Parts: sequence; structure tokens; C-alpha cells
Amino acid sequence: MTFSKSPIVLSSTLNVRAGALVAASLALGSLMACGGEDDPFTELEPVAPLSLDKSQIGVGIHHGDALALAANRPESVEVVNATATHGLLRVKSYDEIATVVGEYHAHSLPSRFEVRDASDFPASGTPAGRLAARADDLVAEVELAGQEAQVELVSELSIVVDFWRERGDWLVRWDGLLNQGTNIEGEGTYGFTRQEMVDDLIADLSEVAETHQPTWIIVGDAMDRLVAGPDGEPISEAEFDAFKDFFAQAVDAIKEASPETKVAAGFHWENITNVIAARYADGEVNEAAIDQAFAEVVLPLVNTGDAVALRSYAVPQDMVESHYQYLRRIEAIHGVTKPVVVYSASSPITSQTAYAQQASYFTRLLEYLGGVNVELLAWERLTNIDGVDTTDQAIIGRCRTLSNPENRVVQMEQSRCFDGLFSLFRPKAVMDLLTAQAAD
Repeated sequence: MTFSKSPIVLSSTLNVRAGALVAASLALGSLMACGGEDDPFTELEPVAPLSLDKSQIGVGIHHGDALALAANRPESVEVVNATATHGLLRVKSYDEIATVVGEYHAHSLPSRFEVRDASDFPASGTPAGRLAARADDLVAEVELAGQEAQVELVSELSIVVDFWRERGDWLVRWDGLLNQGTNIEGEGTYGFTRQEMVDDLIADLSEVAETHQPTWIIVGDAMDRLVAGPDGEPISEAEFDAFKDFFAQAVDAIKEASPETKVAAGFHWENITNVIAARYADGEVNEAAIDQAFAEVVLPLVNTGDAVALRSYAVPQDMVESHYQYLRRIEAIHGVTKPVVVYSASSPITSQTAYAQQASYFTRLLEYLGGVNVELLAWERLTNIDGVDTTDQAIIGRCRTLSNPENRVVQMEQSRCFDGLFSLFRPKAVMDLLTAQAAD
């Protein structure tokens, strides 16, 4: 797959593929005209907003979220238990954050807990930081949180595997040999074209599946970033093609280890429907352009896996209803009967005064997903990262450490510190909305 370096101009290879899609669409249009069928992009019937019950609600759980919530405010664990069925454990192919703050990322813990610090996760690599080991740690943490609060946090566990470095410019090195500058290029030392990395990751995924029998394993978070990175340019089209091959191997390995576990590849919906779809559009992005982006980038992995797995991370006023409503068309156009899994939903903010924005985003997301076959919708994370809920709005503590990385290997966006459902271990407005959904 070859994309132009301009986000709005197609390369020759993509023009061929896009041309084929257009030709197919024209042929389909001709058949529809003869047969009296409807245009696939005609106006959809109005529907009510998406309504969720507890079995459809999930929450992302990062290292340190669950145990800190249970240790500091156990009654908040009861709120989660009453609201969400699914815990989506967020693990990396290598835990680079642990090299900075140790095993519990989000908060420090009371002294009664034994805590490994950053020295136990050196940037020179340790098996303790790898995917399977850290998945074991996170499962154990969720169980310990339940014991601490004397109530189960969630009843089903799934795994979301993130292959990206925090700074997002390339994959995190799977063996933990981290540094500032050499592991960001798509050529040379590692990637999905390196057999050693592929073999080790497949082994880790198989181990996670066999040991924990998760409901879902989302293999990769926002993998479309390889096709269109933060500046709109492709990071590596060749690496995306290699990832598709890797994903097919991962599905087979996971199913062999845990036949009941469902598997999908994760995509960032705003990136698909804005940046990538713009390459197929003459002017404003419409559903036809989104359909071509979906067919080119997302559909091959949906056909291999069990769902359309999406991240949604948007400011409410930037959300476009038709971009989400397109998901109602995929069965008619592509024969996709697999469900949509929103494995991560949130709205980026950088101040505690903007918590209302996250609630507004969630309300709009439910409205725009009306009529879509959503099996699971999970908020991005359980708790804010320590250091954002201060009296003067100054960023301190772990958030400052991770988002102001002087000469560090980790560079986290400050907005990620605010992605929790709980602030100072008390429910935010968006958590109240989720709880109301579960209660209806």
C-alpha cells in the first residue's frame, strides 16, 4: 500500500486502488439503477441515541488505576461494579512507562503495598516489562483491588495491546532496549518485519490468551497511525502491510490458545474518517470517501478478526454525525455483520475545569452511534493520573513526570492524565452518565 506524502493527494498506487473502488461503485450504481435498489449513501432513517446496559459498558484499566481506587476510596469500586461489566486491561508490548515511575503508573500507593520502582524496569530491558508479564501483573492488580475493596471491580476482563511508544512516532521496542533516538525509524533494527519481534509477540499473545482466557484481545491500538501519523503523513506503509500479516498470525495463535477469545485490530476512528478519508475526497469528506478509507485500511483486518474495533478521542464540536453513522452502512455495503467494539472513548482536555467537556462528548457519542451494532463501549481509563487535580490547576506529581520528560525515554501527552472516570477517586460527570446508562 502506498499513500502520497500529501494528505489530500493520492499516490499512483492508491489511485489505482481508489479507481478500482470507484469503478466498482459505478458498476454497483448501474446495477442499482437497473434493479431499483437504493443508493448506499442515501439518507438513513432517524434513530434514537445508543442506549447501553451494564453488559455493554467497559472501562480501560491501566497499571495503578484499580489498586489506587480501592486503597483510597473503596466505595468508588462499588460504583464501577454497579456500572461496568468489562475491564479492558491496557498493556504495552513493552512497558516503557515503568522505566520512569515503576510498576504502578497512575498513582503511588500506601506503604503497606510492595511496589517495584523504576530501577526494577531498567531501560536496558528486563523480561518483567514484557507484554505477558505485565498482563499478569495487571490481572493480579485487579484481583487485589477487589480484595482491598471487598467487592469485585469488574466481572469480565479483556486485553488491549498497545504497540506504540508513548511519543507515538514508532513502535515501542518489544525487548525493552529503549533510548531517545534510534528506535523511531521504519527501517533497520525492529518492527513487524523483524522475525524475532514477531515470534516473541506471538508467543506473548498466546501466553496471555491461554493464561487469562480474556473475552477480547484487541491487537494494536490506533494502528492506522502507520498510514497517517500525527502530521498526516504516513509513518510507514510497509510496516502497516507487515502488521496485517502479523495480525493474521496473532488471530490464529490466540484462537488456538483460547478458542472463545474474540480478536480484533484497533483503529482510531477520527483519523480514519478525517485524515485518511480526505485523501479520497474532492473537498469536504463525505460517506463515500469514508467508505473508501474503510475498505482500504480497516476492512481487511475486520475480515480477519471478530469486530470493527475503534478508538474515539474527540472534542465534541469537532465530531461529525455522518462519520459515525457510516458504521450503520457497513453490512449493506460490505457484508460486515461483525459488531463494533469501541475499546477506548474519551475527549482530550488539559484542565480540571473542562470535565464537563468529557460528559458532553459522551452524550454526543451515544447520539451519533444510534442504530450502530455496538457490542461494547469502554471509557479510556479508570482514574486520572496523579498530579492534575490540584487547587491551583498546576500539573504536579506523576503527570508532570510523564508529560514533561527532560531527557527521558517517555513522552506522554498531558491530556492523557485527565482521561479517567474518577478525579481524586470520586466520580466525574461522565462516570455519572455511564452509571445512569447501566441503571436504565
